[in-house]
Amino acid sequence: AGFRGNAGERGGDREFGERGFGERGDKTAERSQYLADALGISVDELDAAQAAVAEAAIAQAIEDGTITQEQADRMAERAGDSGGRMPMMGGHGRAGFDKGGVDHEALLAAELGISVEDLQAAQEEARQAGIAQAVADGNLTAEEADLMQAGHALREYIDHEAIMEEVLGLTMDELKAAREEGVSIKDLLAEQGLDREAIQEAMQNAHNEAITQAVADGVITQAQADAL
Repeated sequence: AGFRGNAGERGGDREFGERGFGERGDKTAERSQYLADALGISVDELDAAQAAVAEAAIAQAIEDGTITQEQADRMAERAGDSGGRMPMMGGHGRAGFDKGGVDHEALLAAELGISVEDLQAAQEEARQAGIAQAVADGNLTAEEADLMQAGHALREYIDHEAIMEEVLGLTMDELKAAREEGVSIKDLLAEQGLDREAIQEAMQNAHNEAITQAVADGVITQAQADAL
């Protein structure tokens, strides 16, 4: 496993996972229902807000040059095939940014007319409701749920971007600027006297140190760290 592999591939990232929520479509519907309930709105209202946010994010990505119009058209076509749901681009970081630099959380909060903090609180409430229901339905054991909670706490605790910046000796802004200039990751690593294996090892070591500190700070237990 790589830098984020341990906590992400095992108990820590199985929120609303394979065992608990049936097929992918069912899992998505249940997540939407939990979040809508936490927000005090209907699923239709939530879906409409998310679709508006996705469209705005894609428009921003086109303007920023992150994606092409052709790519955007393909996203819209896929959305038509999935009942109008526009795809989100990339994964969300701690501040809600995806790989294109679009802050989906801020956009969704604005679309819903609430603060980002209120949205994050609702997301956490929905997450907890999903885990509790999975345990009640017998799809997760209490031990698995505890491990899932530990994995989530660990992801919130560890600043992955800070670790990457420390290992690479470059800030995220510098990395983004280099990509925009057409500099490859391989060239960036060579400039720093690093190769992929050295990077993976350094980041895994940094990750392990962060886990050790999380145990020391009481974020997770040593047993949970071992399991993750």
